[in-house]
Amino acid sequence: MTDPNNIKFLVSNPSISDQIKTIDFNSFNILVNSVTTNTTGATGATGATGAQGFQGLDGSAAMMGVTGAQGSKGEIGIMGVTGPTGAQGALGATGLQGSGGGSVNHIYGATGTSVTLGGPPSSFIGPSGLNLDETPSPGKYYVSFSSRVQIALCTFGYGIYIDDVLVQHTERFINENGRWPLSTQGVVEVNGSQTISIQGTVQVPSGTFGSATILDRNIILLDVN
Repeated sequence: MTDPNNIKFLVSNPSISDQIKTIDFNSFNILVNSVTTNTTGATGATGATGAQGFQGLDGSAAMMGVTGAQGSKGEIGIMGVTGPTGAQGALGATGLQGSGGGSVNHIYGATGTSVTLGGPPSSFIGPSGLNLDETPSPGKYYVSFSSRVQIALCTFGYGIYIDDVLVQHTERFINENGRWPLSTQGVVEVNGSQTISIQGTVQVPSGTFGSATILDRNIILLDVN
C-alpha cells in the first residue's frame, strides 16, 4: 500500500499533477472518498507590545534673519500750482456827500522882495510884519505860511498874528546860522475887521550885530466855516 504521505505530496505538488491522473487507486486499495480534512490549529497568543522608542533629539534653533537695508528717502513732492487770482470784489457803497467847500484866498508877498530884521548887540526887533496881511470876511479860517530865511548871528522867531496879537501854538524859532525853510499853520476866527498877518522877531545876542532876511514867501487862508 502506498504511503499516504507520498500521495499528499503528489496531490499538493502541481508540477506532477498529470502523473496523479494515471495512478490506479484501486490497485493500491486507496479510498479517495475517505480522505480526512485536517482541522485548523488554535490561534497563537498575541505577541507582547514592543517597547517605546527613544525620543528624538531636539532640533537646532533656527537662525534669526538679517535685517534688511533701510529704504532710500522718497522724492520731495511737487509743489502745487498757485490757484488763479480771485475775481475783484464789488465796489463799496458811495460815501456821503461832504458839505460845500470853503472859499480860498491866496495872498503872496512881492516876488523877489525880501524883508530884513536886524539890530545891534543885545537888541530885540519885532514883532514886525512880513508884508503878508489880510482882513477877510467874518468867520473861521485855516492859515498856512511858508517861506525861507537867511540867519546870521541871531535867533529868529515868527508866527501867526491877529491885530498884532500872536496866535498861541503857531510860533516857531530858529537860532542857527544859515538858510532854513519856514512853515507854520493854525486855525483862527475873525470878526470882519481884524487883520491876519505873519510877523517875525529877532533876538540879537551881546557883542555882535545880527540879522534875519526873509525871502520869497506866501500865506494861504482857507475858509472852514
